Amino acid sequence: MPTDIEQIRDRIRRLRAMTVENGCTEAEAAVAAEKALDLMMRHGLSETVTSLDEASIVKHGKRLTPRDRLWRWVSMSTNTAVFFQPEPDRTMTVRYIGKAPGPDIAVYLTEVLNRAVEDGLKTFREGRIYQSKRSPQAKRQATAEFTEAMVERLSRMLWKRMKQAHDEETYALACNALEERVPDARTVHHRNQRLRHWDARAAGHAAAGVVRLLDAVKTGFFRKQIGKG
Repeated sequence: MPTDIEQIRDRIRRLRAMTVENGCTEAEAAVAAEKALDLMMRHGLSETVTSLDEASIVKHGKRLTPRDRLWRWVSMSTNTAVFFQPEPDRTMTVRYIGKAPGPDIAVYLTEVLNRAVEDGLKTFREGRIYQSKRSPQAKRQATAEFTEAMVERLSRMLWKRMKQAHDEETYALACNALEERVPDARTVHHRNQRLRHWDARAAGHAAAGVVRLLDAVKTGFFRKQIGKG
């Protein structure tokens, strides 16, 4: 018989496959994401989970970007530890360690939030604010400030909705496991962009406000699934 963890993983895997790239519409992909979070909220594990697990997702490009600040908040919300592993093919793997199935949930949230930022950037680049920037440098700076503002608001929204699921003991266990498995892991410090394009920042703030996914996260969010309870 499959365990509760295996059932959750199988459902998350099937819902993750419902993407625009696989033929779904944006609306269908958004509904799939909300269904997955609803599943996580309603599903309680019947067994005590003590094993540590890992899950990862590949991101393009070796350099960290403003959006990568989101994954720290995802890790805290799912009681997992996160680190970035550069790969030889010029990609970077985002890896989560923690009590199962927390890492799987963290990877799922990373996928969905990354898609939200990508969609926001696509709309921003097609809009008046971006198009009004004349030089390539101004366009790059405006894009970075848009992303920074969007990520900042998404981070606050995510933590506000999910902080009651955070458990210091479980999170510390994950962080200790990271230190043991990756002893040379270092803390990454992100530098904020200089404030030059307030209109781009305002657009990024507004873009975060229309991300539907986070509305599905309620108090008591999958506490047992991420090691709490």
